[in-house]
Amino acid sequence: MPSASYSHTVTTPQSAAAIWKRLNDPDTWLAIGPVEGVDNAELSTDGHLEGFDWYTTVGPRKITGTAKVTESTKNQSMTLSLDAGELVGDLSASLDKNGKGSDLTVSIDITSKGGMASLFFPVISEVLGRGLPEQVEEFAATL
Repeated sequence: MPSASYSHTVTTPQSAAAIWKRLNDPDTWLAIGPVEGVDNAELSTDGHLEGFDWYTTVGPRKITGTAKVTESTKNQSMTLSLDAGELVGDLSASLDKNGKGSDLTVSIDITSKGGMASLFFPVISEVLGRGLPEQVEEFAATL
């Protein structure tokens, strides 16, 4: 099945702790990678993000899926496992202190599992590849 990986790093004056707090807000993930909308967010009792339902639109088709936090190291990294049936992947954020703030790297790995998704995969992949840098830069500007 076709797959693709993209990544973008941005430097921000914000601390890793400040960015970490934002990563645990489900609305942070709006417009990062394929996520256009977030519903039914799940938070742990201590306020850490555990997952959410998400959706995106590809042409006339609305794709819905789930995101579950599969890896989380406070002030360092978070990985969300995305599953939309025919499309699966990981969306991750990693933080590195840089002396003046933090470097934030957002990566997405996506794979097509089904026939319909495989037909549209070149378009989906191109949109993700072109859009991720701008999405990460816009997120960093809001910190």
